This record gives sequence, structure tokens and C-alpha cells, in this order.
Amino acid sequence: MPSVLGLMEQREARTRQDLESWTEVLEQPQAEVDAAAGGVVRALLTVNEDLNRP
Repeated sequence: MPSVLGLMEQREARTRQDLESWTEVLEQPQAEVDAAAGGVVRALLTVNEDLNRP
């Protein structure tokens, strides 16, 4: 029978793999959010410039 420590080490390894997998899954949506936020900032700057033109 495996030891408690051995089982905990296996569980930790699986948990780390799960965390890495989810981190990879979230990278693309985060990049899309960052790009959209950049677009919003640019749009706000453009509106602000347009409103401040004489």
C-alpha cells in the first residue's frame, strides 16, 4: 500500500499539472481582454481629442 506521503506527492503533482493546464487555457482569453481594453483606451482618447477640438 502506498504511503500517505507518496499519495500526497502524487496529488501535488496532479494539482500542479491541472494548474498549468488552466493557466494555459486562460492565456488566450486574457490576451483578448488586454487587446479589447487597449481598444477602449484608444477610443476614449480619440473621443476626448474630438471633444477638445475648437
